[in-house]
Amino acid sequence: MNIQTGAVLRTLKTLLALAAIAFALGAFFFAFQAVAQGISPSPVDVSPSAVASDALLQTMDVSGQSTVVVQVTEMDRATAAMVSLPTVIVCGLVAAILSLLSALLREADAGRPFTPDNVKRLRLIARLTLLAAVVGWWLGPALQAWAQVRLDSSEVAVSASLTPVLVALGAYALVSIWQRGAELADFEEHAI
Repeated sequence: MNIQTGAVLRTLKTLLALAAIAFALGAFFFAFQAVAQGISPSPVDVSPSAVASDALLQTMDVSGQSTVVVQVTEMDRATAAMVSLPTVIVCGLVAAILSLLSALLREADAGRPFTPDNVKRLRLIARLTLLAAVVGWWLGPALQAWAQVRLDSSEVAVSASLTPVLVALGAYALVSIWQRGAELADFEEHAI
């Protein structure tokens, strides 16, 4: 491996480790904000009743088909903690994924990118990525809808996505490719 490639790998490894620390601190910060102060990192859309919406729109002299939506970030601590939970979990999972990627780059810098340990790391990264996708795209909207009901919203919206399935397929495809590389590297080592 040439010197320039090694320097790039070491720099990237360091940046990934620092990003992992930043995401871990972010998870702690968001959890603290929710539990101690009742502040959610993502606002909850609350729709007032039709009567309240109409009264507000008349005072604003708005005509036509307008709706009123209020974004709430400060709420009771229990609701804020539940709304913040997906963000905290995803930040923690991203910190773990970045840490594992940093370890993978450390092995690549040492000249051993295709090892069984790196395949295990990638498999764990794939699982954590799937978990982060499910928490972010399925649990997050479900808890947002729960918070809308708890905050007396006149409308509740729940959305779901197939993105976690696609993310999982991509991550596991990468693991399969890397595992094949590790098998070929092992075969080459024993063939010599």
